Amino acid sequence: MKQRAYSQSKKVFKISNLTDEEATLVEPTSCAIHGVDMLGPTAGVEVLILGAGPTGDYLSVVLTIY
Repeated sequence: MKQRAYSQSKKVFKISNLTDEEATLVEPTSCAIHGVDMLGPTAGVEVLILGAGPTGDYLSVVLTIY
C-alpha cells in the first residue's frame, strides 16, 4: 500500500469532525446520491443495481429513502 499520495492543494480538504472510518464513506455515499439525482426516479419504479461494492450498497439505501 502506498504511504503517500500527492494532489493539488485545492482538491484536498481537512476533515476535523469525522472519524477516519466515517470519512471513507463520504465519497461512495456522495456518488450514490449524485446518481439518484441524475436518474430522478419516481416512486414505485424498479431498478437494477449491478455491483455489490460500497457505491452499490449506498445506492440501494439512497433509493429506498428517495
